[in-house]
Amino acid sequence: MSGGTIYLTKPVDFYVDANIGNDTYDGLSAAFTTGIHGPFRTLQKASNTINPYNLNGFDVRVHVADGNYGAFRLPSPSGTGTVSWLGNNPSPANCLVYTDNYTAVSGSQIGNQIMQGFKLKSSGVWTVNNDPLCGLYLSGNMSTLSFGNMEFGGSPGAMVSVGRSAALYFGAPAQYIVSGSSPGNPEWIGAFVYAFQGGQIGNNTLNPPTITVTAAIGLQQGWIVSWGSSMAQQYATFANPGNVTGRKFYSSLNGVISSSGSGINYYPGSVAGLTDTGGQYA
Repeated sequence: MSGGTIYLTKPVDFYVDANIGNDTYDGLSAAFTTGIHGPFRTLQKASNTINPYNLNGFDVRVHVADGNYGAFRLPSPSGTGTVSWLGNNPSPANCLVYTDNYTAVSGSQIGNQIMQGFKLKSSGVWTVNNDPLCGLYLSGNMSTLSFGNMEFGGSPGAMVSVGRSAALYFGAPAQYIVSGSSPGNPEWIGAFVYAFQGGQIGNNTLNPPTITVTAAIGLQQGWIVSWGSSMAQQYATFANPGNVTGRKFYSSLNGVISSSGSGINYYPGSVAGLTDTGGQYA
């Protein structure tokens, strides 16, 4: 039925290209061939196309060519399966997701998704669109996102914000680059990663990723922040930690931060970490 749920019967590959694509194409080939057969132009078009799917046990892969892309919202397909967003793994900065006055990537109740090979960035004034201005904002149960190689180019709100029972994992082996600051704004705190209201952020401690801070950056509340019965664990190899100005960590309102027993000075930052109002650090 037109406009109804689409049940997948096999895996599907979509293609997006900001340079040669067109959102009137079907997105089923990397280059234009004939008729409407060619790549989408925007990530939002790919997301809108996937949204009505019941994955039905199959996967969807979105292959994204180098280019500059606007902010977009992740789809919320039904059924079991994984949606993967595949950018430029060796050079994530070549696939930039950015629109002034918007969070780069947002989503709620997204099921299982993967994102790798992108640079996320936000800037602007939060009152323009009543937006927290994060690199990623993920919320809602039935939401699990796994990162691969990524770059975070800075944002007024926390570069990675995960809450309301959503979960995010820094996959490994992978390289992560932090190249911008997070000064905070009246709508949202500034941090590298922020777990709030039951959100979870973590990674496999047996195979930790590498996080490289490539420039001098400032963080309003801390490198890693957990608030409101949330759990944040980030066990990694940190390159150039001296580039970070701000608290090492901040946990409050029964939030938990785990360094896997690595000690109070484990996280990057120029100021000692802080716990209050039932916050814990281990």
